[in-house]
Amino acid sequence: MLYLVHPARPLRHAETSLTTADIRARLVDAGRLEWHDADLERTPGITRLALRHGLAVSDGIILDGDIVEHERRPDELAGLGTGREYSATTTGVFDAILAANYPEWRDDSAAAATPEHAIDEARTNVNRLLDARIDWELAAHWMVLSGAVTPE
Repeated sequence: MLYLVHPARPLRHAETSLTTADIRARLVDAGRLEWHDADLERTPGITRLALRHGLAVSDGIILDGDIVEHERRPDELAGLGTGREYSATTTGVFDAILAANYPEWRDDSAAAATPEHAIDEARTNVNRLLDARIDWELAAHWMVLSGAVTPE
């Protein structure tokens, strides 16, 4: 999946197996993809990631879906119910959800099985992506599209 990020329009997505690297390498016209309004809003985090890891196209910046998922993951995991008492059954269900949806997650210790640990790990992953420098060519493109860029 790809997302199309634009400063003045809703976030859009295209169901495709293509990545931004594929589009760049194959010179695919991103305008030919079937874009639809996304079920999520463009957050400041998505914008920040687009300015670091995106691909400039005429109608915005394309961002790979897995990067957007990294940005959303901490909130999704928090929504699974952190802060509650977990029985062995509940923890098992939580483990199964993590294993099914996040292949990189694995249970190496009792601490790794806690929702708090999974959330912390997800936040660390997002922060690693955000640690990359802003691509100033993407930033210039964003400003042409009427978006503000603030140095971080």
